[in-house]
Amino acid sequence: MQVILSAIWAASLCITVATATPRFDVTPDPTPPEWQERGAGETYVLYRTHNVRAMSQGKAGSCVGAAHSKALELQHGIPFSAEWSYGTSRKHFDHNSPSPGSNCAWAAQAGKDVGNLPAYYYISQGVDLTEYSAQRAKQWERGPPVELEWVAGQYRGSGFVHISSWEELRGAIASGHPVIVGSPVGFGSKRGQVLDSRGRLSSKWWSRWPHAMVFCGVSDGNSKQALLLNSWGLSWVSGPRWVGDEPAGSFWVSKRDAEKMLSYGDAWAILPIQGLK
Repeated sequence: MQVILSAIWAASLCITVATATPRFDVTPDPTPPEWQERGAGETYVLYRTHNVRAMSQGKAGSCVGAAHSKALELQHGIPFSAEWSYGTSRKHFDHNSPSPGSNCAWAAQAGKDVGNLPAYYYISQGVDLTEYSAQRAKQWERGPPVELEWVAGQYRGSGFVHISSWEELRGAIASGHPVIVGSPVGFGSKRGQVLDSRGRLSSKWWSRWPHAMVFCGVSDGNSKQALLLNSWGLSWVSGPRWVGDEPAGSFWVSKRDAEKMLSYGDAWAILPIQGLK
């Protein structure tokens, strides 16, 4: 059944601005019933299995692609092209606006319909994706090379689930599924941030980040909080870490702030690629 998510938030830079009403017709999977009680009272992190690190998106509005590609890496342990996720999400929804950006919903649907591209060197096409390129992300805003679609088609996602509550976020991460999220919720300045004693940043009423990140941890104990992996490199934020081994560039947010981000409607648990361990 097709679900129309017209309430998904749109803004500048990383999240789409459109002069006409953009398409948000995506077809998420139902929330698995077994997620309902998963993670209650416990802490789960997803970055340990594959030692995933943050990336820097550079001067490109490719945060959606960065979040989506890192979600895939968190599950499968191999790097995926952020440029591909970003460009394909725009192309799949016929988004030709000169303004940069995309939506997490688009990336999730494109990853299922078109496929995802491992960040390898494709010799026959002369395309080396082993290192992220902000310039390439900008070049691919109107769509990446069609010659690579047959490769991406071998890596189609099995689905995605809309996440709108703390319980759903907790259940998804406790079940091993990272959650990509787009929102305007900001946590202060974009450089020189310092984490508090709990490894957290707190949302600020005056701060707006039209941005996408990926939830990769959750704690439902006495201190309810969720861990976000950002795409601004490794040094934009510093300070103590709550667990101790969180990836550089990541930060915890309170349950209240996580719920605030989810309330904008553009949060999705990414289900794994079938057959890919």
